[in-house]
Amino acid sequence: MVTNNRQQTTEMRVREVVARELCALVYRYGRDGKRFEMPLDQLHREIGLGPLDIDSVLDLAEQRDWVRRSRSKVALRATGIFVAKRVLFLDAGDE
Repeated sequence: MVTNNRQQTTEMRVREVVARELCALVYRYGRDGKRFEMPLDQLHREIGLGPLDIDSVLDLAEQRDWVRRSRSKVALRATGIFVAKRVLFLDAGDE
């Protein structure tokens, strides 16, 4: 039971790290005018995860309100831009 809980916690942490990296990827390569968005097929290629894994990561990012997903694109929300800047060390550290 304890091992199962540790495994679930580890999997959740890994998904969160990947979700943060996903935000950074969209921020870095997905600028489209004033929006940061990326086509899902390009995101799949860039992140290197299978469809089920990327869906669980996107679900987590949506739950955290970091991204908005449509049928064909993923777009960063304001909190996702903040997360991306933190991952890329672009934040000013104004806390």
